[in-house]
Amino acid sequence: MEYDVANDLHVPSNVHAPVDASGGDQTIEQTIEQEPRFARGTEEIARAPSAARDAEQSGLRAVDVAQIVHDLKTPLATIALEACLLDDRLAGDEHVEVRRALGRITHNVEYLDRIIEDLLDSCAFDEGRFELRQTAIELGSVVARVIERTVATRDRARVVLEATEPVTLLVDELRIERVIANLLSNALKYAPRSAIIVRLEVARHSARLWVVDSGPGLSADEMSFVFDKYRRAETVQGLTGNGLGLYVSRKIIDSHGGRIGVDSVEGEGARFFFDLPLP
Repeated sequence: MEYDVANDLHVPSNVHAPVDASGGDQTIEQTIEQEPRFARGTEEIARAPSAARDAEQSGLRAVDVAQIVHDLKTPLATIALEACLLDDRLAGDEHVEVRRALGRITHNVEYLDRIIEDLLDSCAFDEGRFELRQTAIELGSVVARVIERTVATRDRARVVLEATEPVTLLVDELRIERVIANLLSNALKYAPRSAIIVRLEVARHSARLWVVDSGPGLSADEMSFVFDKYRRAETVQGLTGNGLGLYVSRKIIDSHGGRIGVDSVEGEGARFFFDLPLP
C-alpha cells in the first residue's frame, strides 16, 4: 500500500531503500537490524545536568515555565478559530489571495502550538511527571494526516509517503503525531529543494518510520548531539531553531519503549527514523 502526496514527483535515486553489497534491495528486517546512529541512552541522559536545576538557579523553575507556556495556548487557539471562521466566510474565487494568507496564518499557529507542546513536555520530563495516553492507531493513516495538516501547500508536492502494509500500534497518538511533524519540519527546513520520502516498514517485532531527504546531511559531530536538549545542527547557516524538537521526540519515543536515530553522511542527505514496538 502506498500513500503518494505528490502525483508526478521524480524521486531522486539516492533516497530509496538501502542496498546490500550484492546490489539487491535489503529486506525490511535487515534494514531495521542494521544500526545507524541512535540517540543516547537513558543512563547517559540521567548523568546530564537537569534543565530544571538550571532554571531554579536562574530564578525560573520548570513549573513556572510550564505555566507561562500553557497560558500562550489560549490566544493561539483564538487566532486559529478566528482564521477558520474568516476562511469559511470568504469562500469563493474572489478571495483567493486572502484565503491563502489565512492558510499561512493557520499553518504558523499550528507550528507555534507544536513548539508550546514541546516546551510543556520538556518541563514534564524535567519534573518526572510525563505520562502517556495510549490508544490503538493505524500508523500509515496518522502519518498521512500529519502531512496534510503540517506541511505547507507549497511543499506538499515534495513529500511522498510509502507504506508497505497497514500497521496498528498502541501509542499516545498526539505525541507520535508531533514526533512525525518534528522530523518532517526538520527535513523540509534543512533540505528546501529535496524530495522528502516518508517510508513505513514493518518487521516481526517493530514498525519503523523513516524520514529521508537528500539535503546537506550531518557531520559525525552533529550526529553525536543532534538529539540533545537545546542543540541543533549548524550545517546550513542562517537557519534558526529552539533545539527542543528532536530532544522531545527522543524522550517521547523512549517513553514508548522504542528508539530513534539518524543515518547520515555529510553532503549526502539524512535519514532520520524511529522504531515502535508492535502490540
